[in-house]
Amino acid sequence: APWVRHVHANDNFGVLGDAFDGLADRNPYGEGDLHLPPGWGVIPLAEALAQLGDYEGLLILELRPRYRAEFGDALATTRSLIARAQKISSAHR
Repeated sequence: APWVRHVHANDNFGVLGDAFDGLADRNPYGEGDLHLPPGWGVIPLAEALAQLGDYEGLLILELRPRYRAEFGDALATTRSLIARAQKISSAHR
């Protein structure tokens, strides 16, 4: 991933189209920047991270304050995802 500078992965549940105007109306339906803890959504994060290959930059875990109680688990999950991604990436070389 020598050219990658930024990747933003966040799980949403779909697109509502023009049914609702404001973000506050859309969030209950899963549309918006939810910043769910990793693993709570459906994005195959380990497989996605594996596509970055030998990326050596920063990885930022960004969660909403409402998930404060989940911070420790989210960090552990992120570390596990990185380890799995490295194994997947190595297997494809």
